[in-house]
Amino acid sequence: MRALFLKMGVLAGLLLGGFVSQAQAADSASLKLSVIHASKKAGPADPALRRIAKKLKRAFSGHKSFKEEAKHKFDLRLKKTRQIKLPNGQTASFTYLGKVNKKDQFKVSIPKSKIAMKVSVRKNGLLFIAKRIKHKDGDLILALFLR
Repeated sequence: MRALFLKMGVLAGLLLGGFVSQAQAADSASLKLSVIHASKKAGPADPALRRIAKKLKRAFSGHKSFKEEAKHKFDLRLKKTRQIKLPNGQTASFTYLGKVNKKDQFKVSIPKSKIAMKVSVRKNGLLFIAKRIKHKDGDLILALFLR
């Protein structure tokens, strides 16, 4: 009898532990951020961007070359903010707002570039943010991957 209660307790603990980890996962998001310099000048292809090179060329056809300047990986908990220093000296802030209709929502702001927007990304999705973020002879593109 005692062994049965012990087995039932272990089984209940495993089941409840699974529910807790799923609940915690719903309250956070894992992001990969690639900071890309896009230039109107021709240049060599950056091997770090080979997986998204076609998407970059299609979305930003006015630019001739793309180079990854920085990359970051981070987890964001619900309503928490992470700040990332960009190569042009500006700071980008990412705040996790939660999940809506199977998409994770974030608030992205870069005050000096006058960017303040709410974006939605599906799991394993990719989103480009590239609105008036000047850098050197071109622009910065933020490629946001939701893991």
